[in-house]
Amino acid sequence: MYLSNLQKLELSNCRIFGKLPAKQLLNLTSLSGLVMDFNSLSSPIPREFVNLTSLSELDFTNSNIQGPIPYLPQLKKLYVRNNSEVTIDLHSMFAAPWPKLEILDISSTLVNGSLPSSLANTTSLRHFQAWNCLLQGPMPASFMNLSKLETLSLAFNNITGRLSPLISNLRCLNTLNML
Repeated sequence: MYLSNLQKLELSNCRIFGKLPAKQLLNLTSLSGLVMDFNSLSSPIPREFVNLTSLSELDFTNSNIQGPIPYLPQLKKLYVRNNSEVTIDLHSMFAAPWPKLEILDISSTLVNGSLPSSLANTTSLRHFQAWNCLLQGPMPASFMNLSKLETLSLAFNNITGRLSPLISNLRCLNTLNML
């Protein structure tokens, strides 16, 4: 399969089972969007996707993917919601900047620990959804520097402490869910 001009591949709810065909996907050098939500994949997101430099959107919502999230600095949108086998260490994930990331939805995944202050280095972030992730501890003060943030959803976690009055710095924020 060699589709050199293919930019977006949508395979939503196609009853795809098994491992992600990483080798074949890596041949799609112009691919900017890969949507494989609502399938039954049983593999992690391949680290080799970093070589797909045009890739800006990944959607594996409710797809039974597993393992950690690899560093993919070219991404603008990453959806891995409702994957109980995805393990995320946000401190490791954001040890290096994700300069283009605008949307991150990790809701209902296995997140280890607390929110790292380094996540605030992702200055392009507009939507961050991490409800039902077993997050613990306080919200870092650095989050108040996410000037483009429109949606922050941290409901059904163990977030502690008070919400900083500096939240008023988030001028674009229109949805805050901290249930």
